[in-house]
Formats: sequence, C-alpha cells, structure tokens
Amino acid sequence: MPIVSLSHKANLEIVTNLACALFMGGRPMGRHALNILASVLEEMLSREQQQPEALQFMLDQILQHAPSTPDMLKGARKFAHTNQLHSLNKRQSLHPCLP
Repeated sequence: MPIVSLSHKANLEIVTNLACALFMGGRPMGRHALNILASVLEEMLSREQQQPEALQFMLDQILQHAPSTPDMLKGARKFAHTNQLHSLNKRQSLHPCLP
C-alpha cells in the first residue's frame, strides 16, 4: 500500500482500488474497503512497529479524505488521539510527518 496524501483524487482512487482488491475480492466497495484498511492500520498501531509515523499518517489520511459514516469517524478519531498520546509517552521525540 503506498503511503501518499489522499487529498489528491488520483491517490485516493489508487488506494481505494488496492483496498478493494485486498479486502473485497476486487468488488467496487470502496467505503467498506477503506474502513477495513483503517481498522488494519489501527491494529498495527496498537502493536510495536518500527515506523508508526507512516501508519499514523495513512490512518489520518483515511479519516480526513475517505468517504465514511460519522460513527466510524468518531470511533477512529478517538482511537487515533489515544494512540498519539501513547506514542508521545513512549518516545522522547517524534520523526517529522511524511508529506
């Protein structure tokens, strides 16, 4: 999965198509596939990872730019905020965010 800004329509389309291929058997169910991708990213962030900034960046991009329901966004934003606080407590400094 590419680590890209989803503010660009072409990038959002590419990531959505890849998520559909990975999670939906290629069926065009973009919103659901991106919700699953967000869940996978959340799970990966809850474990020890070598590059959590990249995972957090992609989760933030999905939350900001992917079509979704208000309930999904509310739960994911709460998780993202909690995870960011946990990360800050674990490390002295954060690496710069990806563009």
